Amino acid sequence: MLKVSQQEQLEDLCHALCKIANSITPIDASPGVDLMGGYVASLTEAVMGHTKAMLSVATALAEISNSIENVAFQFERFVDRQDTHN
Repeated sequence: MLKVSQQEQLEDLCHALCKIANSITPIDASPGVDLMGGYVASLTEAVMGHTKAMLSVATALAEISNSIENVAFQFERFVDRQDTHN
């Protein structure tokens, strides 16, 4: 069985921690302005902004869908009332 020294284990742990630390884009790695004119300091921050914008779009689409369903339901009720009167 291969034994791993404490030094090697510590190095592996440090390497793993560095991967986690670097998984988020460092500040000023890709600064710029987002679509709304706000300043973003990193690519990660920009992606988070796009995610928030996409959630807003999804919410708006859900509201439009609900409105269309409501109009369709109201129209169906109107047609049913017309049929009963004729």
